[in-house]
Amino acid sequence: MSKPREPSPKFSPHKWGVILEVAFARIEAVVGAVLAEDEINEGLRSERLKSGEWQISPDSERTWRPLNWSDWAQRRVRIHRSMLPPRTETYIEGPEFTGQVFICRADLDEYYPTAAPPTTTQSKEAGPPERRPGRILKHEWIAIAGEIARRCIDSKTGRVLVPENERNLARQTLDWCQQKYGKEPAESAMREAVKAICAALRTAYK
Repeated sequence: MSKPREPSPKFSPHKWGVILEVAFARIEAVVGAVLAEDEINEGLRSERLKSGEWQISPDSERTWRPLNWSDWAQRRVRIHRSMLPPRTETYIEGPEFTGQVFICRADLDEYYPTAAPPTTTQSKEAGPPERRPGRILKHEWIAIAGEIARRCIDSKTGRVLVPENERNLARQTLDWCQQKYGKEPAESAMREAVKAICAALRTAYK
């Protein structure tokens, strides 16, 4: 008589990980819109961000498959931005996964921590809170990306009008940063940001 098959351990991807769209939004909130795509793809390919695929078959059989660097070698997480809701849409460029992709919550907590809400019980004499691990943003890249996009809108018609001279747009945005924040990023970084946003707008409004 054959030994009865033991049931596989229960696994909840929702407890282990975060769906791809939410993970991307969290990374974007920390590093900014310009760098978010490169950050998430580098993290998945280096396995700094562990990932997995949760599949449900037609007969309701649930399967969890860990993903590694080779699964991401021919794939890239991309973001489509629109002026109309939904403003952003995350998708995977390359071979299609059959299930839903999750990214490890603990890895996101380590590298892209969310700010904790202030507490009213903290003493005024207490020193500054201990910094959690993660990248510190030197410049307000989310606001900068918004300013670049704003300058690509025709104020008279309200329609997208990407400037021909991207170098001039970068210089104008650097001046805006200096006036608003009293400092500005490196011109090369700003030109890369302008290039990426203008390319996305041109693609969306061909």
